[in-house]
Amino acid sequence: MIKPESIQRHGLTGLLVTVTAAADIEAHLTSAVERIRISTRSRTQGILVTRQAPGTFIVDISADVPSGTVYERDAT
Repeated sequence: MIKPESIQRHGLTGLLVTVTAAADIEAHLTSAVERIRISTRSRTQGILVTRQAPGTFIVDISADVPSGTVYERDAT
């Protein structure tokens, strides 16, 4: 189950995802990506998932990512 406090707004279009159990990472990130897709309906930008620290991710739209694509990167 995804706790509401584990996915919070970050900036104008992004979401901050905080996960304490490694087993929950994929479900939380999938939920955040779907929320971004639904809320932006952007046809010109893709979605970038950036790992900020262990268990902390930012999911946001990015002009550097082709539409319909999700890229992942590690900022650490």
